[in-house]
This record gives sequence, C-alpha cells and structure tokens, in this order.
Amino acid sequence: MNGYFVPKLLRSPKGPLALCLVWILGSLLFYGCGSARQAVAYPGTHAKNLAVHKQPPAIVTEYPAGFTPDLVVHLYPEGQHVDRGIAEPTQINLGSGAKDKRMTDRPVQVTLGPGEANRTDTTEFYWPRDGSLNAVGDSARIVIYFPRQTGPAKKGSPQITEPAESGPAKTGSTGPAESTPTGQMILICPGGGYNELMFRSEGTYAAQALTARGYTVGIICYRMPTGNGEIPLTDVQNAFRYCRHHAKEWGISQIGIMGMSAGGHLAAMASTRYLDAATRPDFTILFYPVISADPGLIHIGSFRRLTGLSPSQIREASEELGQKGITPHTPAGIPAAEATHTPKPTTPEQTLEQTPANALLRYAPDRHITKDTPPALLFHSIDDGVNPENSLRYYQRLTSQGVKAELHIFPSGGHGWGFNTLETAGRDRLEPYRTVFYDALFSFLENIK
Repeated sequence: MNGYFVPKLLRSPKGPLALCLVWILGSLLFYGCGSARQAVAYPGTHAKNLAVHKQPPAIVTEYPAGFTPDLVVHLYPEGQHVDRGIAEPTQINLGSGAKDKRMTDRPVQVTLGPGEANRTDTTEFYWPRDGSLNAVGDSARIVIYFPRQTGPAKKGSPQITEPAESGPAKTGSTGPAESTPTGQMILICPGGGYNELMFRSEGTYAAQALTARGYTVGIICYRMPTGNGEIPLTDVQNAFRYCRHHAKEWGISQIGIMGMSAGGHLAAMASTRYLDAATRPDFTILFYPVISADPGLIHIGSFRRLTGLSPSQIREASEELGQKGITPHTPAGIPAAEATHTPKPTTPEQTLEQTPANALLRYAPDRHITKDTPPALLFHSIDDGVNPENSLRYYQRLTSQGVKAELHIFPSGGHGWGFNTLETAGRDRLEPYRTVFYDALFSFLENIK
C-alpha cells in the first residue's frame, strides 16, 4: 500500500522538483489569467481575496495624458475611524459694527464625519487592466476638474485657461466643443456593483467630455458599503456639502449628480434621501442604473453588499415587498435656498422596523420619490443586463409626482457604455446613437438652468 496513491513521477529522484514546477506553473496560470476585478468583495473578506492575488499592483490612479485633476479633496483627513469631517479657516468679523471690522480666521466645519467605517481592511489600490479603484476607505475623496476655457479666466475664477478640447464633438454630436464655463457642477458616482469603482471608464472619461463643454466635474471616490449602504451615501452627501461651501468661489450656481450602474443607484439614493438643501442635488442624470428592489428587477449582488443579507434572504424579502407593497419612508421636501447642515429629525433607520424587507426598502430609491425629488434624465439600452424596467420605474414615479423627467432607451448598447467612445476606449457600443445621446444630455443640462 505504501505509495499506492502517489504518482510514479513523484517517487522518482526528481519528483519534488517536478512538483514545485507544476505548482509554480499552475499559480502563474491561475493568478495571471484570473480577473482582478473581484479583488475586493463583500463583506470582510478583502484580505483573504487579496491573498489570492498575492501582491496587488502599485496604488496609483491613472489619469489620461494631460488631464490631471485640478483639485483632490480627501473627505476624512483623519481617516474613516475618526468621526470628523473637513474644517476650513473662514474669516469672521469680531468687530462691533460695520465700521469696526476686525477680521480673524476661525475654523468652520464644512463637512460632517464619516459615520460608520466600512470593513475594508487593506490599502486602496488601482488595477490598470480595467481602470478600477478598489478598497476605498480612509482615502474617500472628490477628484475635481474645472472647465478648460478658450479665453482669459475671470478674476477669482479657478477655471483653467488653455485651448479647448474637442471632447464629444469628435463623434459629430453638436459641432465644436464649447468650453465657456456654464456655472454647473456635476458630481459623478462611477459604477462597479458596490464592489469597486470603474474610475477610468465611468469617471475620467466622463470628466474629459464634460469639462470640454464647460462643466465643472467632481468624481466621488466613495467607500464600498460592505453591508451598510449608509456609508457611500454619507460620502456623497459630504461631497455635496464641500462643493456647496465653495460654490460661490468657483462660480457655481447648480450642483447635480450623475451615476452609472451601481453608481446610478447611489445617485438616485442621494436624490431621494437628501438630508437638507445642501445635500439635495439640483438635478440627476442616471446611466443604466440599479434602482428597484422588486421581484424580477432587484440586482442581488448590489443589494447584498448594501444590506449584508444573503441572496436567499434578499429574494424572500423582495417577494415580500412585491406582495405587501410596504409603504416607504419618504423625506420631506426642503426648499433649495435653505442651505443647512442640520439633519432632519427622522431617518429611515429610525422609522422602519429592522426586517429584511425593510432593509431592501431603505435602499430602493424608486419608493422614496416625492414631488421635491430633483428632475432627472435617464439613459438605458434595451439589451442591458440590468433590466431597463429599473429606469422606467424611476421615470414613471417621478412623473406621477409631477417632477420633470426624461428617459431615453436605446435599441442596443448593452451595459457600461457611458462615455466609452472610439477615442477614449477604442470601442463604442453606443456608436449608432452617440450623437442622440450627447444632444439629449447637453439639452437637458441647458434647459435645467
């Protein structure tokens, strides 16, 4: 029996060496060919998954040549385990009247703290292969680009003066790119299934196209929820607080939100669960978003990472939502002029019993729409793996509340086409309708002013 189950090769003098070579070759094939896109997964398994990929690539975020950010703002300077946000020195008059102006700098709280930390237990890293950003934790931030102007910048304006880039005009959309600042800022939430951020394809490519047309852009590198959907929502709300605080300085009159896929879900959440006027987007633009928690529409992976529920729990809770039609908690409308950091007295967590169905309900933005929800523009393709009914559901509930909304469903394009054009990505799955897309996008932004 001795050695009965041992291959003949391993019983030879060179057996151990052969075993080592087989192991090395197998490791190279497995780790080299395997997708790096699952390097960070829900929840609390990040270190284990990273071990599979051995040493991750260097922590470097790539930017397109000649398109480095104008400003990078870390939302939590002391990290996500310290519940403090950004405080900035602001001039305050200590004098007794209009003629007595004794100015001094005092710190003013611009943003709130991170709340609960996520379960990311490794350092952020970037995969050049697909341009994804992983394990965002302490490094949650806004990557800001100001418009590129053709003429001299106005006094006090942060806009960058240089020759205008053609941007989307290369696709023949609406003629030469216009780079005169519009006074509108767009905060972008890249997608990635709440498992990663598609920073390149749904972040910098979008920023290139939009800044060339005169829009200020902020890409939100938000934290993954790892079972708590309030975490990325907190990051988006703090990004709005920071940009509202600097809006006058930057020449900004409107701040809206744009999101793709799971980032579209987060943008819809920010649009329906804002806390005050500072955190309420002025407009919403959603690309192939995950929206509904209803049976047949719910995206199991995203809601698993948002809630911490198992797939079977999510399916059962979704069926319960569909059968019982549970009434959602909806935020009260707040006039845009009332900019305050004071949260409303109740939140969904305080008003809903902690059940699986209510956990889904909390993160179903189509069930939180009111007459005060911001106007929205939605894009989807009929052949998208994320059911276009998600966009249709959001659109219908907006219009039922009398909110301005526009929906475009293209005959083809699949999922993830965003601003991936021939010039940026070498392939454009929306190519037959790219001109229609740009016309609709810039018309909406112009008319929403």
